[in-house]
Amino acid sequence: MLHSRNIAKVLQQGFKPSQLTDESPLAVALITRDGELLSTAMEKSIISNSQVEGDSSFSKSTLSKNDLKIYSLVAIREYHSYQKTQAESGGKVENWHATTIGERRVLLHSIENTDLLLLSVTRLSYPGDIALIRSQILSETLAAGLQEFKLTAH
Repeated sequence: MLHSRNIAKVLQQGFKPSQLTDESPLAVALITRDGELLSTAMEKSIISNSQVEGDSSFSKSTLSKNDLKIYSLVAIREYHSYQKTQAESGGKVENWHATTIGERRVLLHSIENTDLLLLSVTRLSYPGDIALIRSQILSETLAAGLQEFKLTAH
């Protein structure tokens, strides 16, 4: 079973370098089906002196937690709409869904046998097939560690 301190380490695996691209995701998060952020790993970028006057080593995330929350809520809404449409048409319902929000690709992946989802946010230039493969691998890793995890109301 995964402990909370280890979940962030698992999410960080989504940022490992790939031989196929120099880019990495902007953020990877473990979320509830209601869009609550449980654990988040975010890309960091260095802002140059010309961008932040007087601070030579200013480090800023390319996404805020609020951005991530908005992306998660929009992606969940899109995912539910996709599932409903597929079910009504008799099509196969996948355990993932990708959507574009502005200049970002947002991928939502259901974690098997849990009440949780994996959210991945990338630039549109990041290869979609790599994003999907990485999210599948992370989802499988999380599913193994969070077997039968269910959220309970207090």
